[in-house]
Amino acid sequence: MQGLGDLSFYNAGWYGPYTGSLISLMTDEGEVPRFTYKKAFGRKWGVYYRDFLYEDGGRLWTLSIDLWWLVAVFAAPSALWALRRRRDLTRGGPACKAGRRSRRKPVSTARTM
Repeated sequence: MQGLGDLSFYNAGWYGPYTGSLISLMTDEGEVPRFTYKKAFGRKWGVYYRDFLYEDGGRLWTLSIDLWWLVAVFAAPSALWALRRRRDLTRGGPACKAGRRSRRKPVSTARTM
């Protein structure tokens, strides 16, 4: 399935989000820089993460999340509410009973003789 796009968080505004290009990680002299460490999580389940720490102390990290995750997170509460509301209205749940009570006439408990 084609994604909607990504929401990316990154620390290097001059570089932008890192998306896997090794050519862009070369130095001005054309050498691949040496890293103190590299942490990575590939594009699995719609999440992409890269974190590089250069020997000179510079750092480059990127976290990208597929927009489908955001749609799911924000749509889930609304969908659950709608399903519960529908269930209550069709099965005589609390929402249905509350609606009936509000339409009834008040019952008098006083007896007349």
